[in-house]
Amino acid sequence: MSLPGQEDRDPKVAPSAGARDGLGRARGVLVDRCAALGLAGPHGASFRQKSLNNFIQVKGLEHERGEIVDRHERVLATNRPSVNVYVTPAFLPDAQRVLRRLASSVGLGAKATASLSQALSKAVAEHSEGPLLLARGLDAQDLEALERAREEEDLSWEALPILEDQDGSYVAYVDPRHFPSVGLVVSRLAEVMVMDDDARAQLERRVRSARGLERYQDLLVRRDVHPEIEGPLSMEVQLGALPGVTVRRASARAYHYGELASHLLGYVNELSPRDLEDKRELGYRMGDTIGRRGIEAAFEDDLRGTDGKTTVVVDSKGRTQQSLLADSLRADVGTFVAPRPGHRVVLTMDLSLQRAAEERFDGQAGAVVVMEVDTGRILALTSTPSFDPNLLVGSFDPSERRRLDAIKHRRPWRFRAIQDYFAPGSTFKVVTALAALETGAVRPAERVTCPGHYNLGSARFRCWKDHGHGPVDLVHSLDAELRRLLLHPRGAARPRPDRRIRTQAGFRSALADHARLGVAGHHARLRVVRAKPPGGIHARGCGQRFDRTRRGRSDASPNGGGLRRARERREGHGSESCLAGGARGRARPSDHRARGCSGARSRA
Repeated sequence: MSLPGQEDRDPKVAPSAGARDGLGRARGVLVDRCAALGLAGPHGASFRQKSLNNFIQVKGLEHERGEIVDRHERVLATNRPSVNVYVTPAFLPDAQRVLRRLASSVGLGAKATASLSQALSKAVAEHSEGPLLLARGLDAQDLEALERAREEEDLSWEALPILEDQDGSYVAYVDPRHFPSVGLVVSRLAEVMVMDDDARAQLERRVRSARGLERYQDLLVRRDVHPEIEGPLSMEVQLGALPGVTVRRASARAYHYGELASHLLGYVNELSPRDLEDKRELGYRMGDTIGRRGIEAAFEDDLRGTDGKTTVVVDSKGRTQQSLLADSLRADVGTFVAPRPGHRVVLTMDLSLQRAAEERFDGQAGAVVVMEVDTGRILALTSTPSFDPNLLVGSFDPSERRRLDAIKHRRPWRFRAIQDYFAPGSTFKVVTALAALETGAVRPAERVTCPGHYNLGSARFRCWKDHGHGPVDLVHSLDAELRRLLLHPRGAARPRPDRRIRTQAGFRSALADHARLGVAGHHARLRVVRAKPPGGIHARGCGQRFDRTRRGRSDASPNGGGLRRARERREGHGSESCLAGGARGRARPSDHRARGCSGARSRA
């Protein structure tokens, strides 16, 4: 005879004698372990009840981001101690469950309980101060049941006030200002952390949308909390006024020199939901930081380390437990992985040269690039105006962003050395000379007389030297800022530079890996500009007086050979001036002729 359900059991999978012995030994080990913990002794019932209220939570240990140093290993970007605030949805108070528990103790129906729950949620959202009626006409037996429920749910008398009615019965209320709920905790947290209504509502949506195991994962509320907020917040958490909220020590990015080399270094910021879609497979989580722009973005994989993890025992409110049982549970799980810091990145940039370049650039907007000729290493790379990357770490002050955005004509967020167009000026004469030599349009020893100007159609290009340089050859024309020989060698038409020579010289190629640097890059190609903002460069070309002549305004030989017109815009802060002086007001065409400025321009 077999029990129901045993007739279909496969006899081949019945436990063998060895398996039964193994199960017996495992059962004995389990009994011994329970005895060691006291679960089988006189306090076993108490320990079992405590175990039901404890959770083993895996917490992440943040890694240290790698440092960025200059060529002499002087630290440019490092980490400093900070405080982050997290909230765990599973440990936030469940107002609906508590209300159902209280309602059942006084015999309140399901419909009335649902109405009370809705009223409580509305009162918390509207910050109502009036109490809500729970039940009326309660006797001593009801009070006893209600008191047991209050103690089990760890409710204060302020959350559940009870008054005596005129007929001798009792009336129980629910006070939204003290009754534990998700809305109340979020509202208190927003008040302590000085969060606006939009941020508070967004946090509450994130908490309520957590499902399944996600409810036990920490949600980052704010990174790098200000010290003035940290003190009151830690006090509220310790007093139990903010269940489910955790204040955790961490590290934040620090840039020792503020605005110095800010465009080159970039900054780090919190991962956005769109970024998370692409980075989740790489181990990123919501709340992690990622490099934005500059070196921080280009070397993100090297600077970023690996988070560690550890286990803690917490109670139903998320409070860490320190006891014999908690230590034993942690020992059984045994999960600890130490965080691994990121790599150190050494730049070719020289801090002293970088500081000197930024200090000596007295213009409103522009860029400076210092390159080591023999190796091509970049020793300094500046962009003016700049910003302080420390303001973008953690909670960025919106007023500071508005202040920087107010100067639109200067565009402090733009990496001008990488993103802007600059006419090559006399540097392009090398390409023209190579093309002339290769095509046979000129010989190295051939001399051409420079009278101080050159006529091309109705346009006259003037030399910076009014009376001219006299007879000069090709080599001296490169050194003497002379354009006549290269504009019209041997009286022939100006040779168009060969595309291959331009490519070999670096034109039509990206100045840097813009995608890695986190900026929108482009090749050096001229575009037709219909409208420029005040202060934008209004002429893009090669040669002298290109701010006045049609030929000069349209010359795009370093940009592919196409001739296209770029419109001028002189309103606002200064059209343009030499790179050495920056954009400091309106520039007159005569100023360019007097200084012999040859196309290297700063942009406002």
